[in-house]
Parts: sequence; C-alpha cells; structure tokens
Amino acid sequence: MSFVFVLISSWAKCIVRVNCSYCFRPAKLIKAKELHPRKRGWLYICYNCKAHVGCHRGTREPLGYLATKDVRRLRHRCHKALDPIWQSQIVTRSETYEWVAKVLNLPAEEAHIGKLNKSQCQKLLVATKQLKYQFYGLLQKGDKE
Repeated sequence: MSFVFVLISSWAKCIVRVNCSYCFRPAKLIKAKELHPRKRGWLYICYNCKAHVGCHRGTREPLGYLATKDVRRLRHRCHKALDPIWQSQIVTRSETYEWVAKVLNLPAEEAHIGKLNKSQCQKLLVATKQLKYQFYGLLQKGDKE
C-alpha cells in the first residue's frame, strides 16, 4: 500500500493506492454491494486474483491486505478465537495484539488480523488454542485449591 498526496484547491488530499498482495497489480476500489449485495461501504478488489479487502467504516482506508477466500476465512476464524480474549476484559485489546506480535514475531504495526497471510493465521490459531488451554487449566487448578 502506498500513499500519494495530491494538491486539490489549497489543501492536500491523501489518496491510497492499494496493490494486490498476490500479483501486485493495482486493486480497484468498488462499492461493497457490487460484490456482496447486503454489504455497505467500500472494498478493494483484484479481479485477477479474486482477492479483496474491506474498508474501515465511513472511509476508503483498507482494513488490511487483500486476501483470497481461504485467507479471509482463516482471518475470520482468528477473530472468533482471539476477540473473546480481550472482550473478556481480563486483558486489554492492546495487550492481546502485543501478544499476537510476539507470537508471530511481527512489529506491532503489522500485528493485525487483516494483515496476516495464510501461514500466519494458521500459526495464530494454534497459539490461541494453546493459550486458552493454559488459561482454562490455570483457572480450574485455582478453583480446586
């Protein structure tokens, strides 16, 4: 993803140029309903690879990197596994994503599910499962004592 600043009138407007994560061709910005009739907002799509990524609500800023269907499914599974950890309020969301960065050996700014590739998603799912077993095991041991 690269940023280009264009001077329009007397103020600068940031235009995001998004390239496909697979073929590196420029992705096209379309209305989400063109691909998913019930969805709102925008998404970037690579028609060559059939990869796409949605945008943050009310913006044209991508949520992460373009992904194929199998990677989007893995990312969804990662969210289902990881989100309850920080939503439980036992740890913060920031602490959870610091753990993700450590597990995947990534810089903090890259430790977002929307930026993960297939192997990173698979590794995160295994690590999250192990963490839950450890956590629940500690809880059960603590309850018995």
